[in-house]
Amino acid sequence: MNDNTLKFSLLVLNKLYLIMNLKTILALLCPLLVVSCGKESLPISPEGQDDMTVSFLGNIGPSTRATDSNFETGDAIGVFAIEKTSSNPDGDILTSNHADNVKYSYSGGSFKGASTVIKQITFQRLMFYKAIYPYTSSARNEFTFSVKTNQSYGDYYTLSDLMTAEAGPTSSVTPQLTFTHRLCDVLVNVCFEEKPTGTAHLYFNNVKTSVKVNLNENTFETGSAAANVKAKPYGTNGFRMVLPPQTINKGTKLITLSIGSSSYTVTTDEYITLRPELQHTFRMVVRKDGKATLAVSADPWNTDIGIEDIVPKEILKGLKEHMPIYVGNTPPNVEGSYYINPYVSSYYSDLDDNPEKTLTSETVNFSNQSDGTLTVNTLTDGSDTYYYLEGAYITGYGNYFTVFYDYLSSLDAKDGTEIPIRRVEVYSGRKTSTGISNLYYANAFAEKGNDPYDEYMDEGTYRIFKDEDGLSGKSSWTPSSLSSTPETRAGVFHPWRGLESRMSRKHNQ
Repeated sequence: MNDNTLKFSLLVLNKLYLIMNLKTILALLCPLLVVSCGKESLPISPEGQDDMTVSFLGNIGPSTRATDSNFETGDAIGVFAIEKTSSNPDGDILTSNHADNVKYSYSGGSFKGASTVIKQITFQRLMFYKAIYPYTSSARNEFTFSVKTNQSYGDYYTLSDLMTAEAGPTSSVTPQLTFTHRLCDVLVNVCFEEKPTGTAHLYFNNVKTSVKVNLNENTFETGSAAANVKAKPYGTNGFRMVLPPQTINKGTKLITLSIGSSSYTVTTDEYITLRPELQHTFRMVVRKDGKATLAVSADPWNTDIGIEDIVPKEILKGLKEHMPIYVGNTPPNVEGSYYINPYVSSYYSDLDDNPEKTLTSETVNFSNQSDGTLTVNTLTDGSDTYYYLEGAYITGYGNYFTVFYDYLSSLDAKDGTEIPIRRVEVYSGRKTSTGISNLYYANAFAEKGNDPYDEYMDEGTYRIFKDEDGLSGKSSWTPSSLSSTPETRAGVFHPWRGLESRMSRKHNQ
C-alpha cells in the first residue's frame, strides 16, 4: 500500500467515525429537542391513536335504553365537545364549541364518528363531552324533543327514548359515556276475561309529546304539544311507549284499545303522574261486559340513579360546602335504627346568621336496602306517628354513605290555602360498629308553589343539621313497634317543572 492509498483510507475512516459519533450525539439530544420544542409539535399519540381521533365507550348495561338491551350496531348519538377554560370551567355549551352535535354511531363496542370525527387537541387540554341519544339534527343547548306518535312503527319506540350523558373534564380519547333516561317508560299489560279475535291496537289519548331540553341546566320541561300516541306491541297482550313526564287528570279518557271490531276505553278515576326515569306499569282488566279497569304502579327504569338526579345543581353545590357527600356504587349496609341526640342546627342557607338551635331528638330507621335503594322511617321523640318513605337511594364506598330522596308535600298558609313543595332530604355519615358517626341531615326546598305571606323557606334554599356529639348510636326502635299508621311521603325521585300546575291535590297522605 503506497502512501496516497494509506492517506485516503485514513481519511475515509475518520469521516465514518465522525458520522457515527454525530448519530450518537443526535440520539442523545433528540429527547431534549422534543421537550424544548414541545409547544410547537404535535403530542405523541398512544399506539393506534396517531390521529388523536376521539371515540366513546357507552354504558351498555341492562336497561340502558328503551329496548332493555345493549346498544346495537347503528345506534346514533350527537356529541358536543367543550374545552375547559378559565372562562368556562364547568363545560357549558356556548355559541361556539370545539365540536357541536357531531354524529357518532355504535359499532364494535364503542361509538365512532359517522362521517366526521372529534379530535383531541393535545393530551394536556381538558375537554367536556355532552351526548344525546337518539341523534337529533336540531340538538343545541336548548332544543325541543318530541316522541313519535306511532311507536308501533319500526324503531320509533326506541327513537323516542331520550337519553343524555356527560363526561369530563378529561384528556382521554376514549371517554366513558353513561346515559340516563330523561322520559318515562309506559308498559300496559291487558288481561281479558274473554279476549276477542283480531289484531290489537292501543292508544294513549291526548297526552303530552314534547320536552324542552336545556343541556347546560340538565332540565327537561314538558311542553304543551299533545297528541294520541300508538303503543308498540310487547309480549303477549302487552304494549309499551315512551312519554314525557306529565300528570294525567282524573276523569281523562286515557286508553283506547281496539281488537278487531271491538273497542274499549278506560277513564282514569284518579290523578296519574308519569315521572322521569321510571317505568310505569298499567294493568288493564277487560271484563266480559266490555268494561275495563286500570291499576298503576311505578318502578325505577334503571338503578343507576345519582344524587345529581335528585338534588338540583345549585343546592347540591351548597350542600357539599357544608356537609360530606359520598358517591360510589359500594355503600355499606346501613339497615337498622339510629338515635340522633343531641340534634342541632349546622348551617342555614336562607339566613345570614346560623341560629344555634337544638332540635327534638329523632330516630332514623333504614330498612329494605337492596340494589342501591332503601326505605327511610323517622320518629321524633314524644311522637306516636312516624314518617315512612319507600324508594330512597343510597351511594357511597367502604363505611361511608349518603342517602337521598325527594317527595311531594304541601304546607298550610295562614289563610288555609295549600302551598305545594318538592322537598329534598339527604343523610350522610360513616357506619360503625356502634352506630353512625358524623351524621348530617339536610332539608331543602327544591321547588315551591305560591307562598302568599312568605311564611316558609324560599325555593332553592336548604338547612343542615347534625348529631353534635358525633355519634348516632344504635336504637332498638322499629316501625312495627308503633300501632299508629305512618305518614307516607310520596316519593318523586326526580326534579319536576311546573310544580304548581301539576300538584292539583295534596300529596302527603
